[in-house]
Amino acid sequence: MSKEERCKLANELIEVIATNGREFMNYKERTSYKGNEGFISHFKLKNGRIYFVDGYIQKDIYAYGYQYFRYKFSEGGTIKALILDLAEYIRTGEATNAKNGYGGVYCQHWGYPEEDMKIIQAKAIEIGFSKSLFEDLSEDYL
Repeated sequence: MSKEERCKLANELIEVIATNGREFMNYKERTSYKGNEGFISHFKLKNGRIYFVDGYIQKDIYAYGYQYFRYKFSEGGTIKALILDLAEYIRTGEATNAKNGYGGVYCQHWGYPEEDMKIIQAKAIEIGFSKSLFEDLSEDYL
């Protein structure tokens, strides 16, 4: 599978996250800080590199490390870690859920209803981003 195909799949997972529960990364119905109508955050490829486009600030963020999110990110640390995990998945094609901590799609601190989390987790497994709760997270974490 190509990087472009994995980018599309990662964006499908973001769409599921943005349209369920608390709708993280969904600014479609809100005004951005620029005064423009917002949109759902997503990944894009530019010159072979992976960028995350924040739906609120509407800026590209090079999705390679925490340092690139310092002044341009409107979500919190849990979503930042998830974005970095997804970027690594796009780069490598490997299941990378929870590599940057916070439990990834199995994090218990999202505040999403359990049934919505199950939808998100199923999509993560479907696209190959996650293997399963027990394979993604170590026994020590649980």
